[in-house]
Amino acid sequence: ARTSANYLLRIINDLLDISKLEAGKMTISPEQTKVAEIFEEVHSTMTDLASSKGIELLKEIKPGANDVYADPVKLGQILVNLVGNAIKFTEQGGVTFRVSPDTDNDNTLHFEVQDTGIGIPESSQALIFESFRQADGSHTRKHGGTGLGLAISKELVELHGGEIGLKSVEGVGTTFYFKLLRSEPS
Repeated sequence: ARTSANYLLRIINDLLDISKLEAGKMTISPEQTKVAEIFEEVHSTMTDLASSKGIELLKEIKPGANDVYADPVKLGQILVNLVGNAIKFTEQGGVTFRVSPDTDNDNTLHFEVQDTGIGIPESSQALIFESFRQADGSHTRKHGGTGLGLAISKELVELHGGEIGLKSVEGVGTTFYFKLLRSEPS
């Protein structure tokens, strides 16, 4: 009963979030945030799910990627959505989420969630961030989900002034990445 209630609560919260985002009513409260604290929360939240599937969950914080200018709750939500999807679609191997200084911009951090899962067909990659959209309906039946997590993550990253994307090879895995500012824009 508890598992079912939590699942329904997540669906309701996703529906509320996507409604707020689409109505332009979602707000964020960015502040200087310790990346290690967010990563630890996400890791402890998602470890049981990864363990139940027999896959490894790793977190990596590269030198110089200590602080980010972000809403800590929304950053955690983005990472939980991306890590949760990665775990859901990975049957063996593992999932790694990491952050590093961006090589193109000194005031930007580069976040990645990389899995060894089923991958996303190239024909579906352009649509994957749309609400209620999933790459393959047969995977939806097998793995569950509403198709809202990636749409919400994209909108939240963009509310932060960042950008999100992915690289994927079917049968090899997927890497979702996004960039956020290290410090408040001047």
